[in-house]
Amino acid sequence: MMFSDLRKGFQVHVLNTEGVPSYEVGKVVAYSEPKFLQKDGQYMIQQRVIDLTVETKSVTDTYTVPEMQNVAKSSSVTLATEIGPIMNELEAMKRTSREILESVPMHRQRIESCDKILEEVNPSFRQSKEQDRKIERMEKRIDGISDSFEELKKIIIERLK
Repeated sequence: MMFSDLRKGFQVHVLNTEGVPSYEVGKVVAYSEPKFLQKDGQYMIQQRVIDLTVETKSVTDTYTVPEMQNVAKSSSVTLATEIGPIMNELEAMKRTSREILESVPMHRQRIESCDKILEEVNPSFRQSKEQDRKIERMEKRIDGISDSFEELKKIIIERLK
C-alpha cells in the first residue's frame, strides 16, 4: 500500500529514532490531494507528494510524503504504511549500536595511545596528567586511611563491650 492509498482512519507505523527509539501506530486524520514537490520556489515535476496528518498517543503531526512510496523519513521520524520498513530500520540501528559497543575497547586503547604521545610531545599536557595521577594516588590513600579508621573504630567498640 502506498501513501496515496491511505484514507482517514487508516493506520500508519511511526518510528522516532531521536535518542532512544520509540514506536507507535498512528491514525491518519487528514490527507491532501497529490501535488508536485516545491523546492526553492520551483516545482519538482518528477515527484508528487501528499500532506499526511497522523495522530498518535503523543502528538498529531503533518508530514509531506512521496505519494507513490510506502516509507518516508522526516528528520528522526520514519513513517511507513507497513511494518516491514520499520523492522528494517530497527535492525539497522541495532547493528550500528552493536558495532559501536564492540569498538569501545579499540577506542580506549586509542585514547591511551594518544595520551602517551601527547605526554611525550606536550610538556603542559604531561604536567596536567602527572597532577591527575598524584591526585588519584592521594584519593586512594585517603580512602585507605578512612577504611583503617573504620576498622579501628569497630575494634574499639568491640573491646569496650
